Amino acid sequence: MTSLRRRVLGALIAGALAVSAAEAAPQGQSFTYQGQLRNNNQPVTGTRNLTFALFDAATGGLQVGSTVTANAYPVLDGLFTIDLAFPGAFDGQQRWLQITVDGQPLSPRQPVSAAPVAQYALSGNPGATGATGATGATGPAGAQGATGATGQIGATGPTGATGTTGATGATGTQGDVGATGSAGPQGSTGPTGPTGPAGAQGATGNTGATGPQGEIGPTGAQGAQGAQGPQGPSGALGFYGDGSAGAFNVPFGNTLDLTTVSGFNVISGQGKATLQFTDITISGTLIVPSGTVLRATGNVTITGTGTLIVASGAADSGNGAPNPGISLAPAGQIHGGIGLGALQASQLRPTVPTAGGAGDRNLSQGTVNGGEGGGILTIAARGTVTVSAGGAINANGSSGINPGGATDIPGPGGGGGGVILIASQGSITVNGFLRAVGGTGGPGVNGNGGAGGAGGGGGGGGGIIKLVSAGTINAAGSQLLVNGGAAGTDASSTSTNQAGSGGGACGGNGGNGGNGNPVAGQAFTAATPGTAGYVFTLVTPTPENTLL
Repeated sequence: MTSLRRRVLGALIAGALAVSAAEAAPQGQSFTYQGQLRNNNQPVTGTRNLTFALFDAATGGLQVGSTVTANAYPVLDGLFTIDLAFPGAFDGQQRWLQITVDGQPLSPRQPVSAAPVAQYALSGNPGATGATGATGATGPAGAQGATGATGQIGATGPTGATGTTGATGATGTQGDVGATGSAGPQGSTGPTGPTGPAGAQGATGNTGATGPQGEIGPTGAQGAQGAQGPQGPSGALGFYGDGSAGAFNVPFGNTLDLTTVSGFNVISGQGKATLQFTDITISGTLIVPSGTVLRATGNVTITGTGTLIVASGAADSGNGAPNPGISLAPAGQIHGGIGLGALQASQLRPTVPTAGGAGDRNLSQGTVNGGEGGGILTIAARGTVTVSAGGAINANGSSGINPGGATDIPGPGGGGGGVILIASQGSITVNGFLRAVGGTGGPGVNGNGGAGGAGGGGGGGGGIIKLVSAGTINAAGSQLLVNGGAAGTDASSTSTNQAGSGGGACGGNGGNGGNGNPVAGQAFTAATPGTAGYVFTLVTPTPENTLL
């Protein structure tokens, strides 16, 4: 058995060549190889990737025949056996076997007999087996194998006996001076010295007590009257105005639009521009800008033919971000705006010019308009406030507008609903309607009829209605409307889709625009409506204090 030492892995291969032959049959050019594999002198068990190749020299030289590969070949207790065949490789010349384990060649190569088996030439019948030849001379010694790993350090031997004492060393240097000793006893007191000179003058003593009060002199003449001080602030009841503009009436069939210059000139010419009336009666149509406060020392009545409309307070500027109004966040591409929390909404005061947020729109589409947010209106009356059946106060958000075109145009978002605040020292009765509803999202348009599509716009969030009275409040919930706006219609496809825009917010959140590209693995999500806003009713002796 021939031993080979592997340089890189430290594995040891031992092998022997055996002829695979039948007694009377011709022999093929194959043989069985038995090897032993060790790693750090321990038998290997497992699988290894083995290759075998014949060369015409012990080092270098040329490969003879093809390489035999045996991947994941089993090795048990370091032993393996494999049949090797190198057709045409044995022609009477000396050969060397190169073995590789897991990609690492073993050195040196193992010599293989020039005639490992008896070979028959041509195609005649084989003759009788010849006598065994004499044993060949011993081959040269193989190259020195790599040095094995260093063994572990042995245990420490016992301590040797103590040697004899050495000679006394030279005298050391002078040591440090020792610490100072304690002080001696106190000596006896010496004789008294002579008297010193007189000390400096002492400080002046404290002032004596004050003498008795003298008699009061005669009273002087009265001074002149001082100037009048500034006017103090109005009391809480000043919230209802002073009635200086007199009664205000919009007759049936008439429309007065105070958002225009001409409308303002009408009330200004009548001396009513302060909006501080005695009584207010609306039987026709009155349009007021967002932020208007109507005050009355008497009653406010919206008759069965009357309508009070609050203009939008958050407009679409055309190319800028949408106005958020009083909402916490504006609408954006896809996402709707974020409305106020309940406590925030209940604490609103008539000090803001805007209310509902505007809906978003795709800026690349110049013909598309986001819905404008509803405005804010405040009514303060020391008397009663009545909205008769058929009458209404509207502060709605407007709908998104998509006029369409020859391309895919996403829908704009609807505007958020507005705010209606009513305070009365008397009672509040609503038999008609108060509306602060979000606007509807604009539809998506597939203008070219192609494979692409467009999402609809999200609906506007619902607005806020707050009624505060010192008397009773008679208002059915079905007549106080703060619904969110409906979502715009989607024109979606199974391919790419342009995303719709979000709706504006107020009390409720704005809805999201329809969006998604199925071709990119994003499922289409339909546009959503806005959520509802808030209605607050409160009876308190001082309604004005909740709005100041």
